[in-house]
Amino acid sequence: MSAAHESRHFDRRALLVLPGDVPLVTSADIAALLASAAQGRVAIAPSRDRGTNALALPLPAPIAFRFGVNSCAAHLAQARARGLPAHIHRSPTLALDIDTADDLCALEEMPGAPATHAVLNEWALQPCHV
Repeated sequence: MSAAHESRHFDRRALLVLPGDVPLVTSADIAALLASAAQGRVAIAPSRDRGTNALALPLPAPIAFRFGVNSCAAHLAQARARGLPAHIHRSPTLALDIDTADDLCALEEMPGAPATHAVLNEWALQPCHV
């Protein structure tokens, strides 16, 4: 059973799907996404490569989850096809996900994510200084 399906047993109005590879996500991002979904809107946070780094949905979840290249456009198209209000939540802190060594290099240049930076230093990972 999916979490979206099981949520029908609880008094919940929104579901947030957030991958674990977005180290700069903030509480403000989460609050904004959930507020949109609680008001009946689908909110999609795109990644830098046009994927989806966060998806907030009113419950019951009205669209299928898609991730990977161009999934942001796919989520938006699904919402529109079902007549659901939807918007793109543009956030520099949600745009960066860690899929490649280049993403680690981009993270290295950005403030925030002190725990991630500490792990990279501890592991002596220096993908940008080879």
